[in-house]
Amino acid sequence: ESTRLYHVLDALGVERGALHNRITFLDPLCGIQLDSGPSLKALRAYIEGEGFDFVSFDPLFNLHRQKENDATAIGIVLQALRSLTDLATVVVVHHETKPSEATQGRTDSQHARGSGAIIGFTEANARMRVLRPNRFKLSFDPKYGPKPEDLELLWDGKEFHAVALTLFEESVLGCLKDHPGASGKELVGIMDKRRGDVYSALHKLAAVGLARNAGGWILTLSPSGPQNTPLRGQGKSVPEPLGTPGTPSDENEDNF
Repeated sequence: ESTRLYHVLDALGVERGALHNRITFLDPLCGIQLDSGPSLKALRAYIEGEGFDFVSFDPLFNLHRQKENDATAIGIVLQALRSLTDLATVVVVHHETKPSEATQGRTDSQHARGSGAIIGFTEANARMRVLRPNRFKLSFDPKYGPKPEDLELLWDGKEFHAVALTLFEESVLGCLKDHPGASGKELVGIMDKRRGDVYSALHKLAAVGLARNAGGWILTLSPSGPQNTPLRGQGKSVPEPLGTPGTPSDENEDNF
């Protein structure tokens, strides 16, 4: 969770140090259970006491013991989440159902795993899909207002880059990874492609900040920046376990 959050801060240009004492991570040992009255009460008091204005639950499965396919059962969890929205913006990370013939033609929201009550609860949904090993598509499905355009993201092993590359441009990018410092002429020979096509792709990669010509073409996929080290709010005490005392059920035992 911390790695994802700090990637978001980096992408937004937010200095991590500025939020050093304003971000708190609660690990599974806190025992949060959204379908437990005492646990929810303690969690609400903690959010209110600390003044948090943004709360993320990741993943939802680890935070309750209800059957996700049962609308009535999962409704208990959804109502618990709803009760927190008067204190902070609530974001929930959830898994999607496995693809099959039955999932064809569904909206992005309808790919969420479990009961339809889950997507009925949310105000907006975002879905991340894997297109290829290093390429992803981020889709948005708001309940109100126009649907934003999808974002295609390129993963360089450390960061996401929001760029739309053609298959050929991606192949040139891959060639640059394998042959750093090669000249444009050398890349044309290595790829055995038309000179104009290769140079056009190189100029596109340079325009979006993924490569540059420095006496030879090199990648600029991993700009220097802060290390992905979680910041855990110095001086803050971690609360006592927020869950109901007792042993987790066998169903969720491995998730805590």
